Amino acid sequence: MDPYSVTLDDKLDIKSYTKSFVEDILPEKCAMGYNILNLFDSGDRESLKHIFASCKTGRTDIALTKKKTLVVSNASNNFPVKIHIPWTVSYTDDAFSMKADRLDEGRNLVEAEELKDFFNRAPIALHWLSDEGKVLWANDRELSVLGYSREEYIGEDIMNFCPDSRDDVLTIFTELGSGNTIRDVPIRFRTKDGRIKDLLIDSNVNYKDDGSFNHTRCFIRDDTGRKIREAREETRKALSERLVAEKEKFIAKLIHHMKTPLHIMRMGVGTGSVQDEVDTSLKGMSKMLSNLSDAVKFDGGYTKPVDLVDCDISEFISGFSVDNITSSLQIEPSGLSNTKVRVDTNMLSTVIEEVVLFCDGYSSDGVVTLVAINPAGTDKYSFCVSYRGKKLNEVVVQNIFHRYWTSDSIGIADDSPTLGVGLNIAFNYTQCLGSDLWFDSTDESTSFRFDLRLERTQYVSKRRMSGSTDWDEINPVDDKSSIRKDLPKLLGLNESTERHILVVEDNTMCQKLMKRVIVKLGHTCDVADNGSMAVDMVCSKDYVIYDLVLMDIRMPIMDGIEATRIILEYTKSKRIKLPIVAVSAEESLGDDTGFTSSLKKPTSPADIERMISEYAY
Repeated sequence: MDPYSVTLDDKLDIKSYTKSFVEDILPEKCAMGYNILNLFDSGDRESLKHIFASCKTGRTDIALTKKKTLVVSNASNNFPVKIHIPWTVSYTDDAFSMKADRLDEGRNLVEAEELKDFFNRAPIALHWLSDEGKVLWANDRELSVLGYSREEYIGEDIMNFCPDSRDDVLTIFTELGSGNTIRDVPIRFRTKDGRIKDLLIDSNVNYKDDGSFNHTRCFIRDDTGRKIREAREETRKALSERLVAEKEKFIAKLIHHMKTPLHIMRMGVGTGSVQDEVDTSLKGMSKMLSNLSDAVKFDGGYTKPVDLVDCDISEFISGFSVDNITSSLQIEPSGLSNTKVRVDTNMLSTVIEEVVLFCDGYSSDGVVTLVAINPAGTDKYSFCVSYRGKKLNEVVVQNIFHRYWTSDSIGIADDSPTLGVGLNIAFNYTQCLGSDLWFDSTDESTSFRFDLRLERTQYVSKRRMSGSTDWDEINPVDDKSSIRKDLPKLLGLNESTERHILVVEDNTMCQKLMKRVIVKLGHTCDVADNGSMAVDMVCSKDYVIYDLVLMDIRMPIMDGIEATRIILEYTKSKRIKLPIVAVSAEESLGDDTGFTSSLKKPTSPADIERMISEYAY
C-alpha cells in the first residue's frame, strides 16, 4: 500500500502530499499550507520542534517512535477519530519530509463500525468544526438536509454555508470558546440549490487532554416547521385583532344609525304630529335589525332556502317600489313578456330593494334607475341598478359584499350614508338565487348587476358548487375546531398530517362550503375573496405558510390566472414549491397558466380530499 508522505517548508507547512495522506488523514482542501504541528497534541509540539531542528542540522532519519495523536477527520471512513501513527522525519534539499506506512484500517483504526454507523446514519444532523470554523466531518443526515456532497462540504469554512447568519455564527463561536454550551440557537443555512433553511443548533466543545480546543459538537434540527407555525399564528392573531377592531367600529356605527329613529320616536310621543315619521323610523329600524340578523347567519355559513313561486316578471318589475327612498326610482323594463316564471319573489325583491337603497345614498341627481332585460328567445333575465354620483372603490365594495362589518370608507365610516349591511344581504341573496352580484363604478355612474335564468315551468337553484348532495351532508363545524389541540404537534415532537389550505374564491357560499369540508378532513384553512388578497396572503410573509392553494379563476379585482402568475414568481424566487389547483367551470385554461392541476366546477368533497391528498405536502 502507498505510504503516507508529506513534504514541509521551513515553517513546517505542508508543500506536497501523497494520495493516501489526504484520503485517510487530512482532507485535500485543508492539506496544502497546513502546519503539520496542528496534527499533534499541543503537549508534544515542543519536542517535535526539537526533532525537526535536529534534522535540519544534519541528524536525519530520526524515528518518531512515540505515537502522536492526529485530531483531523479521517476521510476514508468519514468519521473524525484519533489515529496513532509512528512517523519518520528527514531533511533534504531545504525541505522536511515525513513518512509512515499506510494504515491497516482493520487493525489500526480504533473506533467500532457500529459507532460510525450510529453517528453517520443518525436521524438528526451532526457536524464537527475545527477551531478555525472548518467542517471536519458531517453525517449523512446533515448532507441530505443541505444537499451537498461530502466533497463539497467537508473541509470548507462553515461561513460559506451561512452567508445570512455570519454575525450569529461568530457569536456562537464566542460562546463556545468561553466554554459555554448553546441550545436552540437559530441559524439560517443556504442549501446547495440556493434555498434558505432555518435550523436550530445545539453545540459545545470537545477539548484535548491538554485542555486545548479539539472540535465542536453541533447537533442541528430543522426549524422551518416552527417558523411556519409562528407565521400562521401571527396571521391568525392579526386577523383576529382586525376583526375585533372592525366589529367594534361596526357596532358604534350601528348604534349611531339606531339613535336617529329612536330620537324621532321619542320626540313624537304624545304629539301625533310626526306619526308618519315614527312609523317610517320603526319600519327602517326593524328592517335594519332583520338584515343584521341574516348577515350574521350568512357570515357563519348560512344558506337561505329558495322558495319558488309563479310570478309574472313583467308585472313584478313594472310595479316595483321601495319605501324610504329619497331619490326618484326610474324603472326601465326591456323585452319583458307577461310569461310567468318560477322565482323566489321575496328574495328577488330584497336584492333589488337593498341595492336601490344603497344607491339612493350616493345619487347626486336624485335618480336611481332599475333596468330589467330579457333578450328575445332566452331564459336569461338581467337586472341592473345604477346611479350618477360618487365613484366607489371596487375593493371596498367587494369587502362589504363578503363581510357586512368591514371597516372601510363606505361601510361604516362616520360620514357614510349607509351601514352597508343591506348590500351584503343583496350579495348573499343573489348567490342563493344562483347568480353573482357584479359591480362597476366610473366617474360618470355606478351600477350593480345580476343575471338569473328563469324557467317557466321549473326553476332549479344553480348554486355554483351544488353539483353534489355530498355538500348538504356535511355538518357545520365550529371554526375553533381548526385550532391545533394536540400539544405534541405544537412542539414539533411528531409528524402531523394536518395541512394548511388557502381557498381563493369570491363566492361566499363556496368559501364556507369548501372550508367546512377542509376542516372536517382534519386540516386548517384560510380564505381569500379575490386574487389580489391571495397574493398578499402568500407573498407578504417570510415563509409560505400554505401547503396547497385552491384557486378560483373568474374573480373581481384580480383573477386567478394573474394571481397564480405572481405567486409562482414569488415562490420560485424563494425556491419553494407551492401547488396551486385551479377550480373553474371553464373547459380549458391553457398550458402556460402554471397550475399544478385543476378541478372542474361543480366539484365535490371527494374531489377536494383527493387534491389535498395528492398535492398538499
